[in-house]
Amino acid sequence: MKHTYLLYYVAFFGLFFLITPAQSSAFYASTDYLHVQDTIGPDMDATLQGEITKPKVGLYPNPTAGPVTLEINEDLWQGGTAAVYNIIGQLITQKSITEKKVDFDLTDGSRGVYFVTLRNGEAQKTLRLVLK
Repeated sequence: MKHTYLLYYVAFFGLFFLITPAQSSAFYASTDYLHVQDTIGPDMDATLQGEITKPKVGLYPNPTAGPVTLEINEDLWQGGTAAVYNIIGQLITQKSITEKKVDFDLTDGSRGVYFVTLRNGEAQKTLRLVLK
């Protein structure tokens, strides 16, 4: 009996993911936004098991030509600051975190790597950003 494996496309949050066979009888895809596992049985019926989670802190688009949005889905950072530093550690801009989204415009910046650092009390998180 010949088995045919299917390729699945999954659309989520405007992104498309291609799910392909990881082993002879399993399909697997994983990203920061999506975790899905499909198993194909002998009768080729698919069973979908999964969990959808949003990242706690996201930075998009990355890379960017200038405008960038910092999305914060964690209460820990509310009341803190978000700062953008260049590769040599110079402060480019800083904003207070009062909402779940903080917008920056780096259109006038030089191309290269930047770091976005969130701080609130003792807590700190740094994300890498590429300006193209």
